[in-house]
Amino acid sequence: MSHQPYNLLDEAWICVVDSAGAARRVSLLGAFREAHEIRDIRGDIATQDVALLRLLLAVLRRSVRETAAESDSLTQYWHSLHSSPTLPLGLIEPYLEQYQDRFDLKHPEAPFMQVAGDSTSKRSGLQKLIADLPDTPDKQLFSTRAGHGAESLSLAEASRWLVHAHAFDPSGIKTGLVGDSRAKGGKGYPIGLGWSGNCGIITAEGSTLKETLLLNLVLLDDVSEADAPPWELAQDGPDARMERRGVPATPKGPTQAMTWQTRRVVLHLDESGDRVIDLSLGNGDPVSPINRWNIEDHTAWRYSTVQSKVGRDVFFPLGIDSDRELWRGLSGILSIEPTRGRVNSKPPPRHAAGIVTWVDALVREEALDAATIVPMRVTGAVYGTQNSVIENIRSSVIDLPASVWADRRLALTAVNAVSDAEAAVVALRGLARDICLAAGLESGGGSAGDASAQAYASLQPLFHAWVRRLEPGSDVLAVEAAWQRAVRREVGAVAQSLAHNAGTAAIIGRTVEVLGKPRYLDIGSAWGRFQASLRRALPLAAPQPSPTAPIEGSDHA
Repeated sequence: MSHQPYNLLDEAWICVVDSAGAARRVSLLGAFREAHEIRDIRGDIATQDVALLRLLLAVLRRSVRETAAESDSLTQYWHSLHSSPTLPLGLIEPYLEQYQDRFDLKHPEAPFMQVAGDSTSKRSGLQKLIADLPDTPDKQLFSTRAGHGAESLSLAEASRWLVHAHAFDPSGIKTGLVGDSRAKGGKGYPIGLGWSGNCGIITAEGSTLKETLLLNLVLLDDVSEADAPPWELAQDGPDARMERRGVPATPKGPTQAMTWQTRRVVLHLDESGDRVIDLSLGNGDPVSPINRWNIEDHTAWRYSTVQSKVGRDVFFPLGIDSDRELWRGLSGILSIEPTRGRVNSKPPPRHAAGIVTWVDALVREEALDAATIVPMRVTGAVYGTQNSVIENIRSSVIDLPASVWADRRLALTAVNAVSDAEAAVVALRGLARDICLAAGLESGGGSAGDASAQAYASLQPLFHAWVRRLEPGSDVLAVEAAWQRAVRREVGAVAQSLAHNAGTAAIIGRTVEVLGKPRYLDIGSAWGRFQASLRRALPLAAPQPSPTAPIEGSDHA
């Protein structure tokens, strides 16, 4: 049967939402041509969206490489792109035309992001490709993909999951592809996560896909010729790509990081060639996540005390935090240590994300207005069981003025505000524990956890609104005081609820042992301890008269 191409440059396979709010699909070329009319990519899951965004970014980086290198100023070159009503199609279209055949999903010799001509390797099962489809049949009973949706995929959906697999595939044992010298007994043993799975991927969001792509087009240095994506390189075979004999290839820059072929994949089609019914998923090119800030612009970097040695600092990508909302993790994301709260006397070295440094450069060189609201989104996967399964996917966004990305003084103000909130919640947890002790109950961990969750839930929208108002001319002391008053009010409301529901036993109180000494603890003394802790946590908040017991008619705190 003659070859029937499915070329991703022309076929509609990327799910988007346009400026009118309508969901539709576009081709790779269509995404660039219509980027100014598309709101964002909106596919099957958030990690798939960011994997596809990074694919588009890789194309854009390579398209503008030569003209960017010829410019006198990378930030001013960026400003010229940003000021144009559309993306530079005069550069993008000729670039993609050079590699048109390499974007054919079904090409007999060079299928897109796959190994060609392998029909003999063991099948892995579609559940290995589809991140939101559980591995085991019993769990699939509760999946929306039960039945036909789990048995085969359209070429469009398979293409989306293919890009996602290279970026976020879990570690663990893979299928040993025929011809992979590393395979033993038909198995490929773990080489690590897909590259993006190591990271909490930080992206700046614009009002259109065009703006989002340009905000994330980090041009801190000229785009290296060696930093070539897979469609510019020789087609991969089942074995790992080598620099030279015995030396595995490693990413040469951000373009390769965004498109790194961590897996070797063969998609198996039905007789019609229109649906994917299975795949073989093997190991591809391993890459260590240590000290890779020079090739990954879209994550922050955490210092490893354990692995660092004299003369060699070790940094790992800052992964997604499964226990904290985005606003509470700003210190790590912005790579700024708070100067209040639990201050580290010897703060560890930090490496900021390249995207943060880039927005800073755009603002400093007046290519981007400091007052512009630039939402920051962090997306990532949470893995379990030795990184062999995806347990959760998180994607959160917070609206930040460009000045907070760029101005370290304002960024520190935001980070300190988070620290203030956390210190106040620590005081609240102490009150919950004291009330439980006064009532003769256990330590109160459950009550303290519930109170913390309630407080953070009420503080989150307040922080989002407060941080939007930070601007270069802000009176830092005044905005910090306003924030601390808001925190005192909200935390005080939760505290008041705890006290009102304390019960008779806590009101009467009892003698407890504190630091080896007996002490009488009741609701009144617990409230006094809480008020003292709150004053220490929020020194800029206007002090409120403290009732002897917070029962009737008192203010929140």
